[in-house]
Amino acid sequence: MGYDLDFAGYHRDTGCIDFPKDQWAKWYDCFVGREPLRFYAYLARKEDGAWVGEVNYHQNPGQSWHDLGVLIQAEHRGCGYAAEALALLEYQAFEVDGIHMLQMTLRPAAPRPAGPTCPPVFPSTAGRMG
Repeated sequence: MGYDLDFAGYHRDTGCIDFPKDQWAKWYDCFVGREPLRFYAYLARKEDGAWVGEVNYHQNPGQSWHDLGVLIQAEHRGCGYAAEALALLEYQAFEVDGIHMLQMTLRPAAPRPAGPTCPPVFPSTAGRMG
């Protein structure tokens, strides 16, 4: 399920946005190789090179910060890839490109079916809180 957004090409049932092939070159020219104004990278799994998602940041017009985005393909969610992606994006922004602030707006997740069965990434805190 997606967010309750209303614009052409957005599909609320999946959360996907249409991205026709005839728009790829324009998008590529806008985002790729434009550091530090914009940064974009695909995420590939180390062991087999499978594409699992993407990360990006871009300067927020009229502001002193950059907005960031992380997208993990639905079938790979729940496996800890987003945490690793954020660490890599943070390194790229702060250490390589000299960005001083990244910002991300989070909304509550829409209900979705159970994800893949993955080993836990972080130790459980059950029974140790409070």
